[in-house]
Amino acid sequence: MRPSRGWFELSGVACHQIRCSSLPPDTTDTTTHRRARRAPLFPMFLLFLLRNVLFFLLVPFSLVSTTYLYYYPLFHGCGFPTPGSSIFSNAFVRTVLSHTPLSPAVPATSPFRLLAVGDPQLEGSSSLDPTAASLTNFHAFFGTLNSTESLLQRTRTALHANIDFWLDDLPRLARYGIKRLDLWGNDLYLAHVYRTVRWWSRPTHVTVLGDLLGSQWIDDEEFEWRSDRFWSRVFPDHEKISDDLIHTTMPPIAVADGGQEPRSQPFHTIGEDAKTWSTRLMNVPGNHDIGYAGDLTLERASRFERAFGRLNYALEFRLPSDPESQQQAPTLRVVVLNNMNLDTPVYAPTLQTDTYNFINTLVGSSYPVEHSGVFTVLLTHIPLHKVHGVCSDGPLFDFHESGENGSFPHGIREQNHLSDAASRGVLESIFGKSSSPVQPGGGRGRKGIVLTGHDHEGCDVYHFINQTSPDPKWEAHRWPAAQAQGIPTDPSLPGLREVTVRSVMGDFSGNLGLMSLWLDDVGEWQSGFSNCRAVRAWVWWVVHVVDCIALAVAALWGAVEFYASSAGPNGSKRRVNRVARAGIRAASMRSRSADRSDMGNSSGSDTSTLSSGQKKSLRRKRSKQSMRGDLGAGRRQLSDVLEVPE
Repeated sequence: MRPSRGWFELSGVACHQIRCSSLPPDTTDTTTHRRARRAPLFPMFLLFLLRNVLFFLLVPFSLVSTTYLYYYPLFHGCGFPTPGSSIFSNAFVRTVLSHTPLSPAVPATSPFRLLAVGDPQLEGSSSLDPTAASLTNFHAFFGTLNSTESLLQRTRTALHANIDFWLDDLPRLARYGIKRLDLWGNDLYLAHVYRTVRWWSRPTHVTVLGDLLGSQWIDDEEFEWRSDRFWSRVFPDHEKISDDLIHTTMPPIAVADGGQEPRSQPFHTIGEDAKTWSTRLMNVPGNHDIGYAGDLTLERASRFERAFGRLNYALEFRLPSDPESQQQAPTLRVVVLNNMNLDTPVYAPTLQTDTYNFINTLVGSSYPVEHSGVFTVLLTHIPLHKVHGVCSDGPLFDFHESGENGSFPHGIREQNHLSDAASRGVLESIFGKSSSPVQPGGGRGRKGIVLTGHDHEGCDVYHFINQTSPDPKWEAHRWPAAQAQGIPTDPSLPGLREVTVRSVMGDFSGNLGLMSLWLDDVGEWQSGFSNCRAVRAWVWWVVHVVDCIALAVAALWGAVEFYASSAGPNGSKRRVNRVARAGIRAASMRSRSADRSDMGNSSGSDTSTLSSGQKKSLRRKRSKQSMRGDLGAGRRQLSDVLEVPE
C-alpha cells in the first residue's frame, strides 16, 4: 500500500520555507530551527548593494565611456580631407566606408595621407626627486639606536626623525610614486591616441614634428631611456627613416648605421611597400631634442641622429607612371629641415653651415617653378614669422646672458618664431616665392605646404606677399580669413599655407593632424588639412580607473553571491530537499515492504471468521501505524539536516 501524501506535503513545507513549526517539539531541535530561520542579512544586503551599483551605475558608465574613448574618431567625425562633391568625397563618410565591406567600391582619391604628431615631449626621471625613495629620516631614526650620545640626545634625535619621516619622507615618496605612475600613464595615453587615429584614418605616412622628448639638458643615459620608451611604448613596431631611403642629405654628423649610403634611385613610388611606409617615422628635431641655436651642440645633434634619424634630408615620391604618357608622373618632395639654427648667434657654426648647405643643395636639385606637377611638403619645428595676434604665440627671442649649462654666451636661448629674415629665406628659396612678377612663374613659386610644431595651441595661417605694393612685405592671415578674402587664388598675391599642428599632449586634448594630397582635374596637386582631437589625459585616467573598479566590483559580487548561495537559506533548502527526497524513497520502500508483510500475515492468520468490513478496518489500522512510523523517521531526518552553519 502506498503512503499518504500528508507527510510529503509537510516535508515540502519544511523544505521550501526552512521552518519546522508543524513538527512536534519532541522531535525537533529548537536551536537548530532558530539558526535555520535566521537569514544572512549582511551578505544579502551587500549582494543587493553590489548588484545595483554594478548594473545600474558602473557597467553603463564603463560601457559608454570606454566605447567613446576607443572610438572617438568616429564620434568626432575625423578623416583625411578629400576632393569632390559626391557622398564618397566626404572625409568622414569615406573613412567610415573604409571599415566596411564597401571599402573596395570607394575610389582612392588621396594617394598621400600624412598623419602629423606634434610635440609629444616625453618626460623622464629629471622631473623626479632623486632622494624621495631614500627615506633619510627613516634610516636616521634607526641610526639613533647605535648612537653613542646621551639618552636625552638620542630621544630628541629619534623624535625629530620620526616627525620628519611622517611630514617629509612619506609626502615626498608619495609624490615620487604618483609622478612615476603619471609618466607610465602618459606614455600609454600618447600610444592610445596615436594607435586609435592611425587605425581609424589609415595614413600612408607619419611624421613627428619635433620635441619628441621633454628636455635637451638631460644626460645620455636619460636620453637613451626616453628614446627607448618612445619606440617601445608610444610608437611600437615603428622605425626611423634610414639612410638608404633618403635622396638629398648632408654627410651624417655621427657614423651612419651599418655604413648605409644615400639612395641612388631618384624616387619612391607611392603605393609600393605601403604597409612599411606607414610605420616609418619622419622625425623632426625640436628645441627639446637638440636645443636652440645657443645650446645646440654636436653631441646633442649626434645622439638625436643615432636614435631618430637625420637632422636634414629629403624624400621624393611619384605616382605610378602611365606607360602611354610621355610626361613625368606627378612628384612629391618631403623635406625634413632642422631650422633650430637658422637664426644667430649659434653655439656650433658647423651645424648651422650644414643646415644652409642642405638648403642650397635642395634648391639646386629642385624642379623648375613652372613645373605644375611637383608639390613640396616642408616638415620643420619652429613656425615661420608672424606679427602679434595672428597665433597664440607672438614673436619672441631670448638670449643667454652667459655660458650657463654649457651654452654659447649671448646665444639664442628661446624663440617662438623664426626671424623675419629667416622666414623670408625659407619661402623664397625652398618654394621660389618672389615679390617680383617678372620672376619665373610670375613669382608664384612652387606649390607646397609647411607643417610645424612648437606652438602647442596650434595655428593655421596663409603667408603671402603683395606684388602690387610699392613696398612688398610678407604678411600672414588666418587660413579661414584668407580663404574668405580670396587671397590664395589671387595671382598677384603669391603665398603658402602653414599649419602649426596642435600638440598631442594630454593638456591639449591629444590632437593629431591629418593632411592629404590629391590631383585635381588638370593634374596639379591639391592639399587639405584637418585636426582630430581626443580627450584630455585626465579623462583617459578616469575611464580606465572606472573600468578597473567595475571589474573589482564584479569579482566581489561573484564572491558574495557564491557565499550567499552556499551558506544562506538557499543552500540549506537544497540540503533539506536532498535529504527529504531520500526520506521519501525510504518511506516508499518501507511501505511496499509493509504491504507485502500484511499480505503474508493475512494469508497466514485465521481471518476467515472476519467479515469483509472488519478485514478492511484491520488493513487501514496497520497502514496508519506504518505511516506514523515513517513520519517520525522523516521528522528526525529533517531535524538533523536543518543545522545551518553560522
